[in-house]
Amino acid sequence: MGDLGHYMEDQPKNTLEIGTVLHEKWVILEFIGSGGMGEIYRAHQIQLKRDEALKLFSRELLFRNFGDGNNEKELETLLERFRIEVQTMAQIRHPNVVQIYDSGSCTVQQDSESLSVQYIAMEFVPGGTLRSTMSEEGFYPEEELAKEWLKDYYLPILEGLRTLHDSGIVHRDLKPENILLDGGVPKIADFGICRSYHSKPVTNSLDMKGTLAYMPPEQFYDFKRADQRADIYSLGKILFEALEGRKGGKIIPFRRVGLKDPAGPFFKDLDRIIQWCTSEEKKERPKSVDELQNALVEVVNRTATTRVNTAQRVIRPKFVVPAMILIVITVLVGLWQGLDGEWIYRLRSDHAHDISVPSKQGQSGSLQVQDGSILHLIQGGELVLPTSITNEAEKKIEIDPFYMTETQITNHQYVDFLNGELHRIKVEGSVVKGNGQIWLLLGEVIKGYEPIVFRDGKFHVNKPPHAACPVLRVTGHGAASYARFHGMRLPTKGEWFLAATMGAVESPFAGGAAKPEGQSEETKDLFSLPLMFLKPNALGLKGLNEDIAEWATQETGSEKGKGTEYVVMGEKTKGQEKEIPSALVRQPWEAIERVGFRCVLDIPKVTENRTQNDVS
Repeated sequence: MGDLGHYMEDQPKNTLEIGTVLHEKWVILEFIGSGGMGEIYRAHQIQLKRDEALKLFSRELLFRNFGDGNNEKELETLLERFRIEVQTMAQIRHPNVVQIYDSGSCTVQQDSESLSVQYIAMEFVPGGTLRSTMSEEGFYPEEELAKEWLKDYYLPILEGLRTLHDSGIVHRDLKPENILLDGGVPKIADFGICRSYHSKPVTNSLDMKGTLAYMPPEQFYDFKRADQRADIYSLGKILFEALEGRKGGKIIPFRRVGLKDPAGPFFKDLDRIIQWCTSEEKKERPKSVDELQNALVEVVNRTATTRVNTAQRVIRPKFVVPAMILIVITVLVGLWQGLDGEWIYRLRSDHAHDISVPSKQGQSGSLQVQDGSILHLIQGGELVLPTSITNEAEKKIEIDPFYMTETQITNHQYVDFLNGELHRIKVEGSVVKGNGQIWLLLGEVIKGYEPIVFRDGKFHVNKPPHAACPVLRVTGHGAASYARFHGMRLPTKGEWFLAATMGAVESPFAGGAAKPEGQSEETKDLFSLPLMFLKPNALGLKGLNEDIAEWATQETGSEKGKGTEYVVMGEKTKGQEKEIPSALVRQPWEAIERVGFRCVLDIPKVTENRTQNDVS
């Protein structure tokens, strides 16, 4: 049985403790955060008497996040690439780029062992981020406010980015949170995934990072194709969000965006520029920051009656990304939101929290765990299980509070798990066995839909649109093994029923929307589950008791003592009412077409104080 205390205890502690003197240069003042690429601290430079941001990475830290026993050479390549790029970045001097002061390597002690680390010392920026300058409602239709923002913030960002591009550096994760404010001066930061044109490539598993809401299609499909026009795409999404607002402007990954019914020459011209920058084909975007900057300066300075001819020439409707891509991106944004893109903006004060998790009292909020899942607190209570659940007379039970994952586990998450357990796995035809137990059945779930394949000694999501769909034909053994791997467990049938009934909503679709465009009647159930088109229930859970049934457990009593049975919750026949789910006992080795799973986390019975990423 996994519990939160167990999960927290399994988390690796920070490499450096507060007060540590590193390399006789810095005193560590504060741990700011960590991501896939390492750790970042606020440190005081002793000789220069100033605070700096200190970024640590090492082979061990990278292996902790990426290593699976099969890519040590790739990790070494990644480290070498960092060294080269830091040398390049250190040569850049620009008021709109965070300055790198120093870099090198040293040895630190951790648990009586010597750990060799690489470090980057950079400018510490204690202010906010570009996000704080952007209204929730957007600047439209306030022309003067929009012009002021463009002059004060956006155009200086272009100046800094031009300097990076001129030095051969592509940032590849531009977003408002990665642009810091030093007073009123914007500074481009977070170079955790930047790449120079001369960098030695590594595999996509190590290379594939970014923030999908601002990422162009080519970066998602092939990271190595991301050149300076990928940054221009991100700039277009930022400009769109600034004008349209976070509430009114829904950023759809991989799609060209534009203002809704822009009025007046100024906003119509900006709309053309936004569409120009966010073209799905990179060859149709501005070729350089200079080209974009010239167009914007012309719009800001011209009279209200003229047009932006440069942008007009390239606007042509294109529909190159199918509707299913919209679905995959939503879940992947959740999966990746805790990675490197969150590092440097935490320099403000939003560093990781030390949270206290008492049992049964005062629980609130949500947690994000190591597989990228967000879990929501489910308050327990007394519950009457109906006969459809007990398969006998109604039964009253008491449920303790627990955390439950917001969605079912996805193909992307399960493939990562399988590849992390290859030493335990044997593939026999379409049957995937772990520790001698059947975990998963490969092949087509339905005609034309084969989400997971085994190729070249590893598991892969067959097509990008399938990554965010729930993993199906996973057995009870396979579901429980995944949960244990991440320090969690499967829900009991009582917990599952409590969450389904307490959180019941009328429509599974946000705003009562129709099924996603482009889905056939045969496949709409499978592809309607991911986050974009699903409305969370009253508990924040999505897809619960909808199209996909889920694995759960129940205790049994027999002459030999207590045991555990596996049950499938919510399994329905066509046309069956969904208000009262069923609980059917199934064998744990069965792989069932429309059955997936989600995980839960127990609340410990004693207070634990550990570092967690609280996303409440």
